[in-house]
Amino acid sequence: MFKIAAILRKSQSPNVFRRAILSAFSGGIGDEYLICSGFFQEKKYKVNSYYASDSFIANVPPKPCKATVTTVGIYDPHTWGSQYNDFVAKLSSIKCSCGNHLSVKQRKRKGSNKWHAKVFVAKSNGQPRLAIVGSSNITKNAFDEKKGWNRECDVLIWNSSDAQVDALVRAAISGGGDQPGLGAAQDGQAPEVFISSYDAEDPLNFRRGSIQSRLELLWQDVIDASDEI
Repeated sequence: MFKIAAILRKSQSPNVFRRAILSAFSGGIGDEYLICSGFFQEKKYKVNSYYASDSFIANVPPKPCKATVTTVGIYDPHTWGSQYNDFVAKLSSIKCSCGNHLSVKQRKRKGSNKWHAKVFVAKSNGQPRLAIVGSSNITKNAFDEKKGWNRECDVLIWNSSDAQVDALVRAAISGGGDQPGLGAAQDGQAPEVFISSYDAEDPLNFRRGSIQSRLELLWQDVIDASDEI
């Protein structure tokens, strides 16, 4: 049974968006990952520098050589283009114990279309296991658990019959986490959570195919709206 959870962030920690993505990545739940964001922050400042790629490097999958990450963006290539390139370069540096690197495919928006979509999908053997669609970008205020955090709203979609993914999502929502940088919630302010089952028989869903096929279509829609770099 597929579940859908709408998450309204209300505190610095926990950040369900961050915890779900990094747990999915480090847990190796997919052989393909889609990370789609308007902004990828990789910036050195005199104070409070921030590199989003560091979180992924600290949470690598068991066999990164067996995985492919497709990144898609960005909103403003003049301001954010170099940071996006740096993010991809850092991810591409992740190396497996066998010596091979994580495969990263970088894509950009088509034409002058301002990219503002935020989508994460983890697939295994062509089947989506977890998807996140919402407002959070891969930036410090949206992706991390640091001061200056944003109030974001993200929707998680997963198969609750998939024990590994279900446990991962529920741990992220409850504020738990034993991965690097994913400690227990510090300020005790739980996010607002609305969880419901996907109703495949609803007339508005029925004619559009299974949720698996719709998530595959979502992935393809993102690819079709972008060009490979």
